[in-house]
Amino acid sequence: MKQQYYFKSDKQNYIVRKNKDLIKYIRNTSKKGIEFEINLNEMQQLIDYVGFWYELKYSNEYLSKENINDKDTIYDIKKLYNSLFNMKSFLQNERISNFLSCNYRGRYDYIGIDNREYIYLESRKKDDNESIFIDKVNGNVYNNKLKPLLNSSGEHLDIISFNNQELGILNEEVNLILLNRSYDIELRNKLLNLVIYKILYSKESTMDINYKRAICYVNEITKIFPDLNIEKDTLDNYRFVKVKR
Repeated sequence: MKQQYYFKSDKQNYIVRKNKDLIKYIRNTSKKGIEFEINLNEMQQLIDYVGFWYELKYSNEYLSKENINDKDTIYDIKKLYNSLFNMKSFLQNERISNFLSCNYRGRYDYIGIDNREYIYLESRKKDDNESIFIDKVNGNVYNNKLKPLLNSSGEHLDIISFNNQELGILNEEVNLILLNRSYDIELRNKLLNLVIYKILYSKESTMDINYKRAICYVNEITKIFPDLNIEKDTLDNYRFVKVKR
């Protein structure tokens, strides 16, 4: 009976269109001129697929073991990123995979001869020599010949430390790139948090198995994305939820 009441307590906040707080956040963000790379359906797909991926990765049979050896779980960073790569491949949606990476994004993309992706920013002035390229992955800044721009200490400038006044680059462009990434990371954190509840309330498993799987998910995902803010106390609150009979 405990399990029956547990599942009845499911608020289904992992269903994007039913999550009023998430919808309000997306609308308010849109009013600020920020548009996300993925739509509501793709946000739902991300939550569903990542949840399903962890059901495959940590099966009911595996999690039914009384003692799970720590060696069976993934803690090695290299393996973690391989896990992320496999999960992104499993999504089979390039837009969602790109969103998970939260790379820098701007108006104009450029593929270099090194096959790396850059954002192209045009100078205020007509002199093309003052245009720059920004690496979409790490934010490093290059001149129009794709030569690294260095600071006074000889270190490679990135978009955050780059003084965009020096080369006459439009302030709005640089600020928009930084703002886009900031909101992308914030939305990614919200969606990956909702995956916890997708796992916790899966009717494909028992509440105890779901709890163990959610712990595995949190242990992995917080190592892949160290800035992901997940309070593990939340899991205990949902695990031992009290319901009136």
